[in-house]
Amino acid sequence: MEAGLVDIHIDAKASYKADIWYWKPHRTDHAGYADDKRHVYSSLRTPNSKALISKNGSRFYLTRPGDSGHAAYKTVIHGAHVGDRAPLYKFVTPQGSRADVRAKGVWRDGVWTVEFARKLATGSPDDVQFNTRQAYAFGVSRYEIAGRKKNPKLQGPLFGAEEISEILSLRFK
Repeated sequence: MEAGLVDIHIDAKASYKADIWYWKPHRTDHAGYADDKRHVYSSLRTPNSKALISKNGSRFYLTRPGDSGHAAYKTVIHGAHVGDRAPLYKFVTPQGSRADVRAKGVWRDGVWTVEFARKLATGSPDDVQFNTRQAYAFGVSRYEIAGRKKNPKLQGPLFGAEEISEILSLRFK
């Protein structure tokens, strides 16, 4: 890893905060956005955190709070039987800092291609404010995986499954 870049794996040896963008074909693509959240990986336990063990055996806790505003979907809770198929989500347009990241996916020939776009500086304390003269740790992973075990029943290549496969250096030209 380059000097100055932070290890953003979920078994890192040190605490970190990361700006994360979740693109989900069923939950966010309809609106043309990614869900803007954060990873808070800390030695301090907080409500709703998941306990994880680091590479050096230390206990850390991971939370994934959403940015301020509203996501592109709301979970629907049905109080009574509504038929053989009931929607799990109500789709809406995201608002606030949850609407900072535009994202759209296309499924073609068995492959997803997803494009992301965001202002360099959003002005929101929820987001990394990019400086074009700095490098940033950046990673891509598959599935909503934070701390979950691999599922051998899943089909397809597992590159990037369960964890960020490698940390990339995001640089601006």
